[in-house]
Amino acid sequence: MIEEDQGVPTLQLYNFDKTCLRVLQSLQGVLLKHPVAFQAAFSALVSEGEEFAKTPEGRELKTKLQCSLVVQQLQYVFDLGTLSILERNPQDILPSEYIDTLFMLANSDKSDSLLDDLFGRQVS
Repeated sequence: MIEEDQGVPTLQLYNFDKTCLRVLQSLQGVLLKHPVAFQAAFSALVSEGEEFAKTPEGRELKTKLQCSLVVQQLQYVFDLGTLSILERNPQDILPSEYIDTLFMLANSDKSDSLLDDLFGRQVS
């Protein structure tokens, strides 16, 4: 059950502008150009988080974060921004989700508009 965020720091962004979108597009571009390196960095962060979660402070924070609405929203935004292709425990060098995403996009009747949204419209 999701509860109110107690003890989890929150951040209010009042001026989410085109600069923020450019940052997200840049991160997405790095992921698509260098998926192996991006996956390696992601895996290293996951591993570090798992190690921290073994400490008393980490266990306490993990409990708070698991019930956090902010963290759920962050996961949603992260998954959308990275096309859900990163794996927590990758089996292969190239994430299988990357290939799955490409096939789903190729099979979609909205692939043209999705690609336009992803690459065609540059935020200025």
